[in-house]
Amino acid sequence: MKPCVKKQQRISRSQWMLSHPVVDVLSRLTRPMLPAILAVMSLDLYDIYLVSQLGTQSLAALSFTIPITSILFAVAIGLTIGTTAVLSHSLGKGDHHETQRLVTDSFLFSSTVAILLGIIGIVTIKPLFHYLGANYALIPDSFHLGPKPDIMPLITEYMQLRYLGFVFMLIPLLANGVMRAVGDAQFAGRLMLSWAILTALLDSLLMWQAGENASLIDIGKGHLIADSLTSIVSMVLLVKREKLLIFERFSQTEFWCSLRRLLHIGLPAISISLLTPIAFAIVTSWVAFYGREAVAAFGVLSRIETVALFLPMALSTSLPIFIGQNYAANLINRCCSAIRKSLLISLAVQLVVYIALVTGANQIAQQFSDSPQVTHLIVYMLWFLPLGYLGQGVVILVVSSLNAMHRPKTALVLSVIRMFGLLVPFAYLGAYLGSLDGLFISMMISNLLIGIIAYLWLNRICSREYELNISPKVESPDLDTVNS
Repeated sequence: MKPCVKKQQRISRSQWMLSHPVVDVLSRLTRPMLPAILAVMSLDLYDIYLVSQLGTQSLAALSFTIPITSILFAVAIGLTIGTTAVLSHSLGKGDHHETQRLVTDSFLFSSTVAILLGIIGIVTIKPLFHYLGANYALIPDSFHLGPKPDIMPLITEYMQLRYLGFVFMLIPLLANGVMRAVGDAQFAGRLMLSWAILTALLDSLLMWQAGENASLIDIGKGHLIADSLTSIVSMVLLVKREKLLIFERFSQTEFWCSLRRLLHIGLPAISISLLTPIAFAIVTSWVAFYGREAVAAFGVLSRIETVALFLPMALSTSLPIFIGQNYAANLINRCCSAIRKSLLISLAVQLVVYIALVTGANQIAQQFSDSPQVTHLIVYMLWFLPLGYLGQGVVILVVSSLNAMHRPKTALVLSVIRMFGLLVPFAYLGAYLGSLDGLFISMMISNLLIGIIAYLWLNRICSREYELNISPKVESPDLDTVNS
C-alpha cells in the first residue's frame, strides 16, 4: 500500500473520534480491547492458579512478589499513559512528523528507564523483601501466628527473571498505546490478546516439562520468553505497519522537547500508578503478621481484583484517547458526556460482578487452595472487598480522564487521597480495632468513599469547563490551576 494512502487512513482513523456519536466511538475503541484486557488481567490469576497447585508456601512466595511486579507494571502503564495522552493531542493537530518524533523519543526514553530500574531491582531484591516480611526476620516470634517458611531463595530467583524482562514487558504496552492512539484499536487488541495467550501457554508448558520439580521459577521463565518475543513483534509493527517508529539522525533539541511533554503527563501518571502497589505492599506487610495463609489468600484476592475490574480498565484505555483528541479540538461537551456515560456503565457492571463473586465465593476459593484456612479467608474477603470495586472503577475512569485533559496534578492529588488519605490509614485502623477482619472491611469502606469523592470532583471540573470554555494547549502546564 502506498505511503500516502496509509497516511490518509491514519488521519481518517483519528478524525472520526471528533464527529461520530460518543457512545459509538467509545464502543468501537473499547470492544476490541475487552478480550485483550480480560486476557491480560486473567493471566496473573492463571499464574496464581498454577502456583497454587505447588502448595501454600509457593503461593505465599508469589503473593509477596505481587506488589513489586505490580510496581513494574505501574511504571510501564504510567509511561504508556504519558505517551498516549501527548500523542492524542499531536494527532488532534494533524502533525504526522511530530507524532513520529514523539513515538520514537518515548520508546528511547522508556527503554532506558526500564533497563535502569531492572538493574536497581536485581541489586535490592533481598533487603526489599526482608522489609516486606518475606522471611519474617523482622517479626518477633511472639507476634507471628504462622510458621517461618524459607521462601526467600524462591522469591530471589523469580524476581531476577522478572527484572531482566522488564524492558521487554514495557515495549508491547507502549506499542499497544500508540496503536490505540492512532485509532487502530482492533489490531492493538489482537497484539495484547496474543501476548497473554502466548505467556499462559509457555507458563503451562514449562511447568509441565519440569514435572515434580516444577516451581515458581518456571512461571518467571515463561514471562521472560513471551515478553521478549512480543516486544520484537511490536517493534516491527510500529516500523513497518504504522510507520511511526523512525530511525533518523538523533536531534537532542527535539528529544528534550518530546521528553518534556511526555514527562508533564508521564511523571504524575507513573506516580499515580505506583501508589496502588506501594500501598498494597504496606498492607501486605501487615497481613504477613497473620501467617503465610493470610498472605496467600490476600495474593489471590489481589489477582481476582484485576480481573473483576477489567471493564473499567478497558474503558480507561479508550476513554483517554477519545478525550485527548476531543479536548484538543475544544469539544468539552463530548468529553464530559463520554466520562459520565462510562461511569454509569462501569457502576452497573461492577455491581453485577460483586453479586457473581459473592454467589460463587466457595467455588472460587476451592480452585486456589486445599488449605481450609486459606479457602476460608478467600471466601470472607470476597464478601467485602469486591463491593469496594464500585468505587475503584469510578476512580480509575476519573483519573485516566484527568490525565487526558492535561490535569495530571489533579489526578495525582485524587490518587494520593485514595491511597494514603483513606485506604492505608483505614486499613491500619481496621487492623488495630478488628484484627484481619477489620482490615478488609475498612479497605472496602475507603474505596467506596473515594469513589464518591472522585465523582463529585469530576462534576465540579466539568461545570468549570462549561463556564470558562477553555481552549486547551498541549504545551500548557498550568491547566490544573483551573480547579484551584
